[in-house]
Amino acid sequence: MAVTYSSEPCPRCGISYSAVEIMPPTTVLASQGCWGGFNQILANEYSDPARMAIHHLTVDAYMAQHPGDIRDRFTLSAFNSHLLALYFNREFGVGQVELRKIRAEIAAKSAQHGAWLSPPASLLGISFESLLAAENSDEHRAAVVVWADCIWHCWEPRKMELAKLAAAYGLER
Repeated sequence: MAVTYSSEPCPRCGISYSAVEIMPPTTVLASQGCWGGFNQILANEYSDPARMAIHHLTVDAYMAQHPGDIRDRFTLSAFNSHLLALYFNREFGVGQVELRKIRAEIAAKSAQHGAWLSPPASLLGISFESLLAAENSDEHRAAVVVWADCIWHCWEPRKMELAKLAAAYGLER
């Protein structure tokens, strides 16, 4: 079987990344190259405990930027759990242990409380390429924080809507 590479622009972030084509799941709207590049980032994190320490922020930021088919309740649950985790982390400094509980709470209640917030158009053009270029765990951590902050900055004007969504799940600050 031949390995194929894609450089088709991603519909959510606009990156034209040449990576091994990997079909994204329905929970994600991304080009195959973008999804392949993200999986390369995940592989780097899984293979290095120091990089893995910030894994939650990597996944939350990517998912908040690349939501998939929201007609699917699982997609809506996954999107809301990652978007609200990004909200609680960037806005209130909530740490990983508490974020796991928040994600679980959202997953348990999503069918009753799920609401869709369409992604801001300003997310287009924010790239994860700096994460792939990081040569060590310190550079990786710094790149993830900058990238996640850029994504959060796009969502931040809608934090009142996010607060209402969080309240619908019984999650308030």
